[in-house]
Amino acid sequence: MRVLMIPNSLGDSGQYVIPYFEGLIRRGHEIIVVSEISELMCQKLSKLGIKYLNLNYDKRQIHGFSTKESIVRLPFYIPRIARLINSERIDIVHVHHTVIPFLLGSFASRIKRIPLVLTIHGGPPSLDRRLSPICEAHRVTVTSPEQRVGLPRCKKEIPSIPLPIDLSRFLPKSETVNAKKSHKIAFISRLDPDKIAAVYSTIESALYIAREFKDVQVIIAGGGSMAPEVREAAEHVNDQIGREVIVLPGFVEDISILMRGAHIVIGVGVIVMEAMASGKPVIVAGALTGYRGGSFGGILDEQNVELLRSHNFSGRNSVIKTNAKSIYESVYRLLKDEQYMASLGTFGRRFAEKEFGPDKIAKETELVYIAAWKDVNSTGKLPSIITTSLSVLSVLFYQLASQVALKLNFR
Repeated sequence: MRVLMIPNSLGDSGQYVIPYFEGLIRRGHEIIVVSEISELMCQKLSKLGIKYLNLNYDKRQIHGFSTKESIVRLPFYIPRIARLINSERIDIVHVHHTVIPFLLGSFASRIKRIPLVLTIHGGPPSLDRRLSPICEAHRVTVTSPEQRVGLPRCKKEIPSIPLPIDLSRFLPKSETVNAKKSHKIAFISRLDPDKIAAVYSTIESALYIAREFKDVQVIIAGGGSMAPEVREAAEHVNDQIGREVIVLPGFVEDISILMRGAHIVIGVGVIVMEAMASGKPVIVAGALTGYRGGSFGGILDEQNVELLRSHNFSGRNSVIKTNAKSIYESVYRLLKDEQYMASLGTFGRRFAEKEFGPDKIAKETELVYIAAWKDVNSTGKLPSIITTSLSVLSVLFYQLASQVALKLNFR
């Protein structure tokens, strides 16, 4: 099939995008991408022979299809996508859920009279998903079971298909073969406001970790809007310790190299899955308070992996909050028991090979495409642009009302 793929944005890292596309290509499908795409990702897509339409109007950074900017630019997006639709023999539209991509996907599906597939990514269920035009899609998938909560009942069968991991790149190889080298703890995340709680907790935990392990090094990798504040906090803690324990390399294009050099990885979501594939013990440390009051998943092992996975490896299912103490205690337990660390690494790699391989994910996605085509052939139903647009407006109104209520609450 020729698949028109519309994700929210494609930044530099492309953590799931490349293996996702590669798996589908190996099964004989052709991918055409429409999104805001960074220059580095454009190069990666070109190397794979993937055609793309870059809707990025700001070459300096990737915003994604953010609500305010994308609504203003929507009249400019549609003619460009219409030209693409006319020039390519597209068989199916696959949207990765946000408001604007879904509207664009519905438009493409209607014009070409082809199925529309929607994939809903991470984050806790919220009211705006009940308002969203999910019923307009022929088939819906989620990346973890928790995202089914609160979805409209119009879709009875919603398979959970996780994001794929490049198992050939994330390998259980170690670059720390010399026992005299420092123990490296890698925290990998975007340094943005919604993730900053876990970042600061990791920085603070370095104070306690450094007292117990004189050779430790805490690497906080990632770029984002709060990078200057994070660097200032890290320098303050380093001054307290009296040496450079916390290192900030900024954005790292190939985090597989960083993981190979780490003893322990701290993160959430796809980072956890990549660390498992790399054969590293993982500490799941979420950034926000979850359903049960916590956000700290702790050390991932055979006993809790399915529970953590059902919540997208976010820690939202925990009753423990992410803080410096919880991170320190997990790091201490791991570094004090090398055999335990090795067993966790072996388990993680085995689990990743079984569950997160690109070919497995591509095969499951292909079955969704086939089912979507059967739905179109049996019902003839196509997305209504009017219904979809009204649903989009309801979501925008909800988001606007939420922001106003939040600001009023702060006053």
